[in-house]
Amino acid sequence: QRQQQAAAVAKALAEQQAQQEEVQRQQQAAAAAVEAAKAQAEQQEQQQAAAAEAAKVQAEQQERERQQRAQEEEAQRQQQAAAVAKALAEQQAQQEEVQRQQQAA
Repeated sequence: QRQQQAAAVAKALAEQQAQQEEVQRQQQAAAAAVEAAKAQAEQQEQQQAAAAEAAKVQAEQQERERQQRAQEEEAQRQQQAAAVAKALAEQQAQQEEVQRQQQAA
């Protein structure tokens, strides 16, 4: 009977030990899952930040290109206006020359 009791105690201790180990294993698994979720969230945050930065850079590039096009168009418009003014001035000068010759004649 004493041996039976000893065996029963040993069995109970072994079961308790097994339960404690299982609890520890589950706690460790839960902690690992939390860490993994945290790491994934950080990675997503970094990816979003990188995407936002890339979008900002692209928007700035497009704005620079737009400004450059606007400057080029303005320069072209001024050149055309200057060419028109020059042509008008030459025409005016020719007319005055013709009038002068007519008056002289």
